[in-house]
Amino acid sequence: VSTQSTGAMKIGSNNVFESKCKLGRKLTVGDGCVVSVFCALEKEDHLDDRTVVYGPNNQRRKQQDKPMPQTQQLEFLAKVLPNFHNLKKSNVAASPEPKG
Repeated sequence: VSTQSTGAMKIGSNNVFESKCKLGRKLTVGDGCVVSVFCALEKEDHLDDRTVVYGPNNQRRKQQDKPMPQTQQLEFLAKVLPNFHNLKKSNVAASPEPKG
């Protein structure tokens, strides 16, 4: 799952870019914006603060409230992700150190 960005000129804080969205090079994104799944903003454009882009035609609306901070999600991920991080052991035996 990925978001494709070709290097947007300016991206503000507290934004959410959902999976498979595309951001163009000449896009400027304000603070607290949301770009939904499969939305493509590839032309020169500006998203004002708290803009939500959604739907197949990249419809837009303005959020009334500031977006919630992501601290709870970050705490959850910090707790859960290490449980699923499995290190693979190498099948190669360590070479003996040369005696000198």
